[in-house]
Amino acid sequence: MTQSVFQRAGKKLTVKGTSDRVNRVKISPIKEMGLLAESMQGVVSLGQGTPSFRTPAHIGAFVAQKIAEGAVDKYIMGPGLPDLRHAIADKLGRVNRIDANPDTELIVTVGANQALCMAMLALVNEGEEVLMTSPNYSPHLEQAGVAGGNVKFVPLVEEEGWRLDVEAFAQAISRHTKLVVLNTPLNPTGSVLPERDLRALAEVVLQTDAFVLTDETYEDFVFGKERHFSLASIPAMRPRTLSVFSFSKSYAMTGWRCGYVHAEEGLINQLLKLHDALCICAPLTAQYAALAALTGPQDCVSHFRGEIAQRARLVEKRMAELPRFSSQPLAGAYYAFPRVAGLRDSVGYCLELLHGAKVVTVPGSAFGPTGEGHIRLSYCMEENVIDQAFDRIQQFEKKQGHGQPLHG
Repeated sequence: MTQSVFQRAGKKLTVKGTSDRVNRVKISPIKEMGLLAESMQGVVSLGQGTPSFRTPAHIGAFVAQKIAEGAVDKYIMGPGLPDLRHAIADKLGRVNRIDANPDTELIVTVGANQALCMAMLALVNEGEEVLMTSPNYSPHLEQAGVAGGNVKFVPLVEEEGWRLDVEAFAQAISRHTKLVVLNTPLNPTGSVLPERDLRALAEVVLQTDAFVLTDETYEDFVFGKERHFSLASIPAMRPRTLSVFSFSKSYAMTGWRCGYVHAEEGLINQLLKLHDALCICAPLTAQYAALAALTGPQDCVSHFRGEIAQRARLVEKRMAELPRFSSQPLAGAYYAFPRVAGLRDSVGYCLELLHGAKVVTVPGSAFGPTGEGHIRLSYCMEENVIDQAFDRIQQFEKKQGHGQPLHG
């Protein structure tokens, strides 16, 4: 098994007496790289996906009003503010074509990650099989580990733009499969899974008793030829699908920590047990922020998407200047996952970049077995930061004998 970033950096990770459950889980390398960089001066980060945008002013103003009114001082019932749940149900119907009952089929959560982890805990027994793509969003792997799931990876087809291999899924899925986890737009590859492939996969899943967990955090960041498609909009898949969404990216609200999960009533009530045990309710400040986000002007979302699409083109241009880097087209989310020719140790390379060039990146090995040989680059920061990071990477590569002199 590949060493984690913290293990390679010599961090203490074991204490006598901790549970097998926690010992089999790793801190996400996304966070590990950021934590290592915290104590360094002059670091430029292409690491964690924290957008450079400010939360829109009307959202903060609404929350400030609610704080002044004393509306956030007490608990709310676990599923969340009724007005927010109704706004979410309206959005799901209009945008995602998911028919959602706001009273019985939704829970507002502490970000998407809480919803994802609860879904794993609610569905997966010790040793049951969880199918994931490779590459995959690395916390999904750790969430499955918390639940005791046995993860089986199904590789995406890199040379075809990280295509979903439906035939490979059909061969991999079995009576032992409890859950299929899908992320689209996909972190870390920056690809979007097409509707035709998702519909074909649904036909495969419907021949089994498996559930599907969809992570649709980046639904609003699609700028290629494909469009975002929600699996739960297929009527037959609705009882089998837990759909997870987030306010973090679409409304630049990563610090507010607010997401939501949709599932049929019986599943929601099982999740509600875990929700109550873990956090009682999502913070009311975040819930009011989410309500303002959904019911207020939406031009901020299209503005953010346009800015990210422009930054994607910049990143593609800068990667093309690095002889060892090759990337599939960037079509969604805000990550690039370039292959680095000759790279066999992505953890070591990212640590070298951090200490030798003061640039934070994330090792590809964190994202599944086919991630090795790649690194993940986030491009949700300002263009001058992206350029500064690539200048440093270019200089680093040149010193290693792999690059060309900087232009200009």
